[in-house]
Formats: sequence, structure tokens, C-alpha cells
Amino acid sequence: MIIYLDANLVQYYADYERFILQEGAAPQLNQPLLRELAALRQILELEQLGEGWHVAAPEHLMQELLVKPTPEQTGVYRVLLQAWREAGEPDANQVSEETIARIECSLHSLQLRDKDRRHLAEAIALGAVWFLTNDKRLVNHTRPGKNKKIICVVQGVYVARPSECIPEMSKGLFLR
Repeated sequence: MIIYLDANLVQYYADYERFILQEGAAPQLNQPLLRELAALRQILELEQLGEGWHVAAPEHLMQELLVKPTPEQTGVYRVLLQAWREAGEPDANQVSEETIARIECSLHSLQLRDKDRRHLAEAIALGAVWFLTNDKRLVNHTRPGKNKKIICVVQGVYVARPSECIPEMSKGLFLR
């Protein structure tokens, strides 16, 4: 099962790794961001109980993250990439650029930014169950009308913030 973390969440994970791994105190951040980091910590705890959960680290995402990383970020990105390679998701390694481009075109009606549309298309192509992001605009553009609290499925992938994902796991939406 694949979880696709948007680039912003991977960067937050790298920047606040000690907190997420419960090795450090809560950082001085605004409440919404701290809530999402705490949710990432919960997801990590749950992941350790389950078999077959993988956080995606496809080439395009890693290229974006490795543009100007700090030394701390570089270390976390390497671990993520290594875990992805070791997971050996056979179908994920077979996804072509043409497939991702076709899916990306189908997402134009959502009016997402180019990078966001690319990441979501990649998550769909990889067969991810969840696409997690802290990007309010991206989340809002994947939800119907004025009801922005309903987690929607975009071509088979749940799009949500980490904090929204936690309660849904208990309902069985996480398992496919």
C-alpha cells in the first residue's frame, strides 16, 4: 500500500524529524502546522504496526526535493529513497511518463497548480491509497462545492491532510 506525501510534507518531515520521531520537544510553530506534524507522527506509529505500507519516493518527487536541500533534509531524503527502493513496488517502477502525463491532463478541471497536478497524477499512476498534503489550496480544489470537510477520492486516491487521514484509518478507508 502506497502513501504519497506531497513535497511540502516531506520537507516538513525532514525539518522536524526529531519531533515526528518523538525524540525532541514540540517546535515553536503555528497550531495548524504543529497539528499536521503530530498527525505525521501518528501515521508513522501506525505504519510500524502494519505490513506493506510504503511512502512513495518516485524520481520526479526526489528531483524536486533535492534542488537545494539542507544537510538534514538530504539525510532524510536518502533514507526515504532507500526505503522506496527496498520496498520494490513492481508496478510503481513500471509507470511511464506517458501514463503520468495522460492522468495529469485529466486533472485539469481541478484547476491545480502545475506541480500539484503533477504530484497528484504521479500518486494516481503509482496506485497510492492516500495523497497527503498540507496545501490548503490543493485540498480545497479536490473537494466538492462549499463542503471542504469531506475527503474526496480523485481517481482512486484519497486526498487529505495528515490530520484528516488519522480518523479515516479507523473506519477502514486506509485498507484496500
